[in-house]
Amino acid sequence: MARRALGTVFRPTVTSVVNGRRRKRRSKFYWGRFPKEKSFQLRLPSGERISDGEAADARFKQLAELRQRRAVGLIDREIESAGLSMRKVIADFIRHLRRKRRVAQYIRQVCMNSRWFVDEGHIDALADFNEKNIDEGLGRLADNGLSPRTVNGYRDALSALGNWAMKVAKIISRNPVTEIERRAQSADVRKQRRALTPAEATRLLAICGPRKLFYIFQLYTGMRVGETRLLEWRDLDLDGERPAIGLRAAATKARRSDGLPIHHELAKALRAAKPPFVTPTDRVFKRIPKLDTFKRDLERGGIPLSDDQGRTLDRHALRTTFVSWLGAAGVDVRVAQRLARHTDIRLTTATYQDFRLLDTHGAVGKLPNLSEKAESQGAVMQATGMDDALPKEDQTLVVRPVVLDNGKRGVKASEDVRSVPRLDTSERARFHGEKRGFSRRKRACETLGATGFEPATS
Repeated sequence: MARRALGTVFRPTVTSVVNGRRRKRRSKFYWGRFPKEKSFQLRLPSGERISDGEAADARFKQLAELRQRRAVGLIDREIESAGLSMRKVIADFIRHLRRKRRVAQYIRQVCMNSRWFVDEGHIDALADFNEKNIDEGLGRLADNGLSPRTVNGYRDALSALGNWAMKVAKIISRNPVTEIERRAQSADVRKQRRALTPAEATRLLAICGPRKLFYIFQLYTGMRVGETRLLEWRDLDLDGERPAIGLRAAATKARRSDGLPIHHELAKALRAAKPPFVTPTDRVFKRIPKLDTFKRDLERGGIPLSDDQGRTLDRHALRTTFVSWLGAAGVDVRVAQRLARHTDIRLTTATYQDFRLLDTHGAVGKLPNLSEKAESQGAVMQATGMDDALPKEDQTLVVRPVVLDNGKRGVKASEDVRSVPRLDTSERARFHGEKRGFSRRKRACETLGATGFEPATS
């Protein structure tokens, strides 16, 4: 073990078990430790571990000098980090995601997408992590036939890496991925899911055997497969008046606790399937059907895997079925969003809603029948003498004065309105009182004398 004034270079002790006996030995790789700091493994700039003692001392001395120069501001951290291997940067980012307890599937996806740019995108060092190289790499992915959604997945992985390097590691001053726009996904959708109809779901449950409880659970809760796999019996409240699921934050995709109501048929099936001596931390579903098993169940049930529009069925399509059934039942879209646990209502309405299950013809049939209203209104107008079936130029009202029983003058409509000519402009103006110099009373008296109409009173 070599001693240094600014720290220590050493090979740690490694304990292993051989034939049931614990054996201690020295590691062949060197580590270093600065005073009052944690130990770290010494590595070359390429990321390779150091097994030579002299190389370990030289590397530790180099790190100590860089540490001092950085402390007094003689070295710009961004310039210093420009030569870092991109593989080492990705490895540090993956360790950061694991410390944050991110989902293992997400970590694998980010690792795979990021390393593609190292292997195929020629981003070997951190200095190559710029807009030009990233945009060329994304363009190459699109030229290889990948969908815009997949290309955006690669971009999002690099964006997360850039945010970590800028805000946490502080090895770059800005994230170059923010300058690159996302590709439009709606114009080129490669994979679309459809929902099961109630008749198809009934056939699936009739032939699936021991997997029936899993399928019923997915259809009535819409939970993701990964969330269902982590579900424990302590998360279920089956004895209350309103059965519900209490989702733990560690078992959800969004890492937030939530609650879901349970359908009475599902609650009955869960109570019947609960083992008598189960512990609260036992998994509800010890086995989750794989995708191939789900496809075989669909085949046995006579359910087509894809429809005439190319939309397919998989295990996640059961979540689509849950949301689509809510829409077909007339549930408010905000309630459906709450039950699906979506933060964006557009995701609920556009992605997870199968519009073929909606009664669009019945909705259109609820609109008012304008033809019947027009006919009934015309009959009423004709019965009251206010219909306008005649052309406008022939609709001239002609009246004849008559003597009523009480001796007062009245009016009577002419039987043949077509035989009487229309009034000219001056006569119509006088009739409607538009000629200047006449008061309302004089105008009413003149009208009465000309036509026999009595003036209207309130």
